[in-house]
Amino acid sequence: MSDSLGEIAVSTKVDGAMSEFIEEEARQLGISRAEFIRRVLEFYRESQQEETACPWCEETIVMSVET
Repeated sequence: MSDSLGEIAVSTKVDGAMSEFIEEEARQLGISRAEFIRRVLEFYRESQQEETACPWCEETIVMSVET
């Protein structure tokens, strides 16, 4: 079910609404919660390295998590 072959466990605490969101998105994609989170983090890492292009305009996407 999961493509992740990670060997290091990573955990975090989220509120109920976020937990439900993660669960539903993973279910729709047919992957585990861990794989969903791994993919989101991979996308973030690639954006920070300016390796993510917008599929419509091809400009570089850089995600920011600053508040």
